Amino acid sequence: EREFSCRIWVSLARTALAVERFRGAQGRLPERLEDLVPEWLDEVPADYWNDGKPLSYRVREDGEFVVYSYGENRTDNGGVEVKDWWREGDMTFTVAPPEARAELRMPAAAEAAS
Repeated sequence: EREFSCRIWVSLARTALAVERFRGAQGRLPERLEDLVPEWLDEVPADYWNDGKPLSYRVREDGEFVVYSYGENRTDNGGVEVKDWWREGDMTFTVAPPEARAELRMPAAAEAAS
Protein backbone atom coordinates (compact mmCIF):
# COMPACT_ATOMS: atom_id res chain seq x y z
CA GLU A 1 0.00 0.00 0.00
CA ARG A 2 2.82 2.44 0.83
CA GLU A 3 4.42 1.89 -2.57
CA PHE A 4 1.13 2.56 -4.34
CA SER A 5 0.63 5.69 -2.26
CA CYS A 6 4.08 7.02 -3.24
CA ARG A 7 3.47 6.23 -6.88
CA ILE A 8 0.12 8.02 -6.78
CA TRP A 9 1.71 11.16 -5.29
CA VAL A 10 4.27 11.23 -8.11
CA SER A 11 1.52 10.66 -10.70
CA LEU A 12 -0.58 13.46 -9.23
CA ALA A 13 2.34 15.89 -9.39
CA ARG A 14 3.30 14.87 -12.95
CA THR A 15 -0.28 15.20 -14.12
CA ALA A 16 -0.78 18.60 -12.47
CA LEU A 17 2.41 19.81 -14.14
CA ALA A 18 1.08 18.58 -17.50
CA VAL A 19 -2.17 20.50 -16.89
CA GLU A 20 -0.14 23.65 -16.21
CA ARG A 21 1.93 23.12 -19.36
CA PHE A 22 -1.30 22.72 -21.34
CA ARG A 23 -2.63 25.95 -19.79
CA GLY A 24 0.56 27.78 -20.70
CA ALA A 25 0.40 26.62 -24.31
CA GLN A 26 -3.36 26.84 -24.88
CA GLY A 27 -4.32 29.72 -22.58
CA ARG A 28 -6.98 27.60 -20.90
CA LEU A 29 -7.33 24.48 -18.79
CA PRO A 30 -8.05 21.16 -20.48
CA GLU A 31 -11.61 19.90 -20.24
CA ARG A 32 -10.40 16.41 -19.38
CA LEU A 33 -7.08 14.80 -18.53
CA GLU A 34 -7.25 12.80 -21.76
CA ASP A 35 -6.70 16.12 -23.60
CA LEU A 36 -3.10 16.01 -22.31
CA VAL A 37 -2.28 12.86 -24.30
CA PRO A 38 0.04 12.52 -26.19
CA GLU A 39 1.62 15.98 -26.15
CA TRP A 40 2.04 16.43 -22.39
CA LEU A 41 1.56 12.87 -21.09
CA ASP A 42 2.03 9.49 -22.76
CA GLU A 43 -1.12 8.37 -20.96
CA VAL A 44 -3.22 9.52 -18.02
CA PRO A 45 -1.80 7.72 -14.97
CA ALA A 46 -3.95 5.04 -13.38
CA ASP A 47 -5.58 5.42 -9.98
CA TYR A 48 -4.84 2.25 -8.06
CA TRP A 49 -7.74 2.96 -5.69
CA ASN A 50 -10.23 3.43 -8.54
CA ASP A 51 -9.75 -0.04 -10.05
CA GLY A 52 -6.91 1.21 -12.27
CA LYS A 53 -9.06 3.81 -14.05
CA PRO A 54 -7.35 7.14 -14.86
CA LEU A 55 -6.76 9.77 -12.17
CA SER A 56 -9.62 12.21 -11.64
CA TYR A 57 -9.63 15.92 -12.42
CA ARG A 58 -11.87 18.81 -11.56
CA VAL A 59 -11.78 22.55 -12.27
CA ARG A 60 -13.29 24.64 -9.51
CA GLU A 61 -15.35 27.79 -10.03
CA ASP A 62 -12.49 30.06 -8.94
CA GLY A 63 -10.19 28.65 -11.65
CA GLU A 64 -8.30 26.40 -9.28
CA PHE A 65 -7.93 22.82 -10.43
CA VAL A 66 -7.37 19.57 -8.62
CA VAL A 67 -5.97 16.27 -9.85
CA TYR A 68 -6.89 13.50 -7.46
CA SER A 69 -7.00 9.84 -6.55
CA TYR A 70 -9.87 8.20 -4.71
CA GLY A 71 -7.52 7.22 -1.89
CA GLU A 72 -7.67 4.11 0.22
CA ASN A 73 -11.39 4.45 0.96
CA ARG A 74 -11.96 3.94 -2.79
CA THR A 75 -14.65 6.63 -2.80
CA ASP A 76 -14.85 9.71 -5.03
CA ASN A 77 -15.06 12.68 -2.69
CA GLY A 78 -14.94 15.12 -5.62
CA GLY A 79 -11.32 16.10 -5.08
CA VAL A 80 -12.06 17.64 -1.71
CA GLU A 81 -8.98 17.68 0.45
CA VAL A 82 -9.89 15.82 3.59
CA LYS A 83 -7.76 15.35 6.67
CA ASP A 84 -6.67 11.75 7.07
CA TRP A 85 -7.15 11.00 3.34
CA TRP A 86 -6.01 7.46 3.86
CA ARG A 87 -9.14 6.88 5.89
CA GLU A 88 -11.71 9.40 4.74
CA GLY A 89 -10.97 11.29 1.54
CA ASP A 90 -9.16 11.81 -1.72
CA MET A 91 -5.44 12.22 -2.30
CA THR A 92 -5.22 15.59 -4.02
CA PHE A 93 -2.86 17.89 -5.87
CA THR A 94 -4.50 21.31 -6.09
CA VAL A 95 -3.19 24.25 -8.12
CA ALA A 96 -4.50 27.78 -7.71
CA PRO A 97 -5.13 29.92 -10.79
CA PRO A 98 -2.16 32.02 -12.01
CA GLU A 99 -3.60 35.31 -10.74
CA ALA A 100 -3.91 33.90 -7.21
CA ARG A 101 -0.40 32.44 -7.35
CA ALA A 102 0.97 35.86 -8.32
CA GLU A 103 0.01 37.16 -4.89
CA LEU A 104 2.23 36.13 -2.03
CA ARG A 105 -0.18 35.23 0.72
CA MET A 106 1.34 34.63 4.11
CA PRO A 107 -0.60 34.77 7.34
CA ALA A 108 0.42 37.48 9.76
CA ALA A 109 2.62 36.23 12.57
CA ALA A 110 -0.18 36.79 15.11
CA GLU A 111 -2.66 34.77 13.02
CA ALA A 112 -0.18 31.96 12.47
CA ALA A 113 0.54 31.70 16.19
CA SER A 114 -3.11 31.31 17.14
